[in-house]
Amino acid sequence: MSGQIAQKPPSVLALFLKMGGWFVLALGGLILLFSVVGQNNFKTAERFESEGLMAQAEVVKKYTSEHREPDGDIEITYRLVVQFTPTGSDVVTVDRSAPKSIYDNVEEGGRVKLFYLPNQPKKVELVRGASRAGATFLSRLSLVLGIVWLGALWVVGRWAVAGVRARRFGRREEALVSGVKQSLLTINGRPRFRLVWVDSQGREGVSLLHLWPEVEHYKAGDRVGIYHGIKWTWWVGDIGERTGM
Repeated sequence: MSGQIAQKPPSVLALFLKMGGWFVLALGGLILLFSVVGQNNFKTAERFESEGLMAQAEVVKKYTSEHREPDGDIEITYRLVVQFTPTGSDVVTVDRSAPKSIYDNVEEGGRVKLFYLPNQPKKVELVRGASRAGATFLSRLSLVLGIVWLGALWVVGRWAVAGVRARRFGRREEALVSGVKQSLLTINGRPRFRLVWVDSQGREGVSLLHLWPEVEHYKAGDRVGIYHGIKWTWWVGDIGERTGM
């Protein structure tokens, strides 16, 4: 059997997305979001430093919320509901997360010190400089993710270009299927599989990731078309056939 999945030769962009480019684009969007939030936090931090006023607030309620992480660990968030009266304004009630040290050292009905913005009294800091610390963290995280993003963009982009070049200029041959193996990746509860083949030199190759219905009909001993690139070998079911084949 030499059937193919690709009905027409995919473009570089289509191969880029198929090879994991969607992850690169999603990561880029996440970095952009972190950058925007971080910049807003820096502006808020500057306002707290130049305009922030201190007030004594009464703890109306204290409670915790729990969130189970994917690895099974439980993350506990400590929260305080506090009331205070800003200068020249009515009583304001806010619900904020708090460091465990502050949470443990105050009881309901007790008082805590906070800082607020006069024209936006619902913006408060229970710890002086918390806004700047959060902005700095997001800035550094964005920098690290940006480096990862550039690396991922280069790697996946290189694969996509290599696949197209192999289809256009590489040597084509028929390889023997040795089987279909399940990968460790599962997306939306559906596992992904790779077609495995052996070329005329006895070298093993594998396809990109596919759903089971796309590769289930391939059996050991079937023949499939492959293209040899400079560094990698590609299945025609992934990169398509050369025009005119």
